[in-house]
Amino acid sequence: MICSIGVCQQRIVDSLIQRLQYAKEDTDKVKILIDIAHRYSNINSGEGLKYGQKALNLAESLKWEYGTANAKEEIGRNNYALGDYHKVMSYFSEALVFFEKHGYKREQVNVLRRMANSLVDFGNGPKALEYDFKALSIAQDIGNQVEMAWTLESIGIIYNSQQNHPKALDYFLQAFKIATKINNKEQITDISLDVGLAYKHLGNYPKAMEYYSMCLKMSTELDNTRLVGLVLGNMGNVFLAQKDYHKALELHHKALKINKDGNYKYGVNQDISEFGLIYYTIALDSSIKIKPDSLIPKSRKATLDSAIKYFEETCTIRKESNDLDNLGLSLEELYQAYAMAGNYKDAFETFQKFRILEDSLLTINSNEKISKIEAQNRIDLKNKQIAIDQLEVEKKRNERGFFVGGIALLLLIIGFIFRSFRIQRKTNKALDKSNKEKELLLKELNHRVKNNLQIVSSLLEAQSSRLHDSGAIMALQEAQNRVEAISLIHQHLYQRDNLTTIDIREYANSLVENISSSYGYSKEQFKSVLNIEKLELDTDIAIPLGLILNELISNCFKHAFKAISNAKISINISQNKEHSIDIEVADNGPGIFANTATDNPKSYGMRMIQLLIRQLKGNITSETVNGCTYFITVPLGKHTIMN
Repeated sequence: MICSIGVCQQRIVDSLIQRLQYAKEDTDKVKILIDIAHRYSNINSGEGLKYGQKALNLAESLKWEYGTANAKEEIGRNNYALGDYHKVMSYFSEALVFFEKHGYKREQVNVLRRMANSLVDFGNGPKALEYDFKALSIAQDIGNQVEMAWTLESIGIIYNSQQNHPKALDYFLQAFKIATKINNKEQITDISLDVGLAYKHLGNYPKAMEYYSMCLKMSTELDNTRLVGLVLGNMGNVFLAQKDYHKALELHHKALKINKDGNYKYGVNQDISEFGLIYYTIALDSSIKIKPDSLIPKSRKATLDSAIKYFEETCTIRKESNDLDNLGLSLEELYQAYAMAGNYKDAFETFQKFRILEDSLLTINSNEKISKIEAQNRIDLKNKQIAIDQLEVEKKRNERGFFVGGIALLLLIIGFIFRSFRIQRKTNKALDKSNKEKELLLKELNHRVKNNLQIVSSLLEAQSSRLHDSGAIMALQEAQNRVEAISLIHQHLYQRDNLTTIDIREYANSLVENISSSYGYSKEQFKSVLNIEKLELDTDIAIPLGLILNELISNCFKHAFKAISNAKISINISQNKEHSIDIEVADNGPGIFANTATDNPKSYGMRMIQLLIRQLKGNITSETVNGCTYFITVPLGKHTIMN
């Protein structure tokens, strides 16, 4: 009979607790307590923390340093499961110091990898990679292939979280190769799922299914029902990406049954959420003809109703489990489905809930990130202090042969220098902390604005999907593009180190790509020639310029390219000697109405351009030679940063 992982682990824990009753107060009892803490970390971290603390207390009373370090590692592991990031890195760091001091290499690898996992959740991917690569180097030095495979997988997971799927795949395949070589079935099963996911992200669905199938076969043989449910859901997502909705639903139903039988709450929540997404996608996909059966309802309305039912259920589950991050995603999906169904009252109410939750999460996340920065600063300071203390001990050992007076003088000088260093470091740390907090809050603010603009854009898109009048659809699309143009600026702001300026070259490239895609043009269907200086523009000028560029580029795809097959758009942006910015946007279309558009504008878009040009105290002219060309000059204010 197959038992779920949680049930099996609890049975083992119960057996270990029985052994505790007869154990003496010695190192064997410490080992049992650590084993219980380790197993509880997967099923009940609160209890795991209690047993980890008992192990630590007993190990310290026995003066068993190795047991003390292992107990601290397990306390860190359980704190990680509980989300107490302040304590996680502190306990892991203390354990690592002991393992490094006494040369326990494998233990170093384990702790470094766990520290890397924690740092990913801190949002510090580069630091996480630093720890993982250090772990990998040690594992390679001692020739431990099991640890090498786990660490390579961990590196792949970090790259995957950074959306660097090619690099993630590379490390997953390295891990898979080692696991296969040593025939470690547990590793082969786990890593094959990672490889499949990386291939899925890269759009290589046959390869994704190849590795998913391998994972399914081996996880079934190993009676790992949790992994069986997980891989079935992932296989369903591959079929969803290929628009094979029947197969996607079929696999998610199988996964849901397994997850319910095993009481795997995470898997159940994911499957129910995916049902909503599949039904919503079917209702949204006007290119397919619905073939009703036992899985798909008879009409699009009924299919959309099914999507709403599952989205509502997902929201309820995530609210009850206090899964606030994913609840926000579910509320966003739900209000979009309500809007598509024409239920604007519920759409607006759900949208309000979403906004309130977003505001709350912004505050929570900002506080958490600031706390994590402070925790990391404390840990770094502690590690540096430990290193300094170790250097001092080594120095004293080497200097014992010197005269006492010379030693005293040397220590006095070192003490003075060290005291000065600590004062300077404390000052720098306070300034650095303040700057990091301000940068973090500003990034969060830009992220929030961008998300809110994306919500508006999504509502406009949902509304346009219900319209039949081509003029109304076009008007909403134009409005959506304007919102996206502003949203793109805030996206660039929170993704960059400089939080107050925009690289106009990067922005213009992204804008052309977004607009061409919105009008159904692929890169092969038109040629773009962009000659743009690398200029850093303050947001006061970047936002109106972004809207102007959006209108002119949109006009190219909307009007100029309709009658030609070799479409071409050229954009030149540079700074002139008068400290102004020159912009030239040209197309190779028919070139009609250009002068009318600038001299006597009638369209809303061109009137908006004129208004924005006046706001920037600039000017605009146009000509119709071999297409339509617009010339814009805008003076740069004193707040504009130029490179």
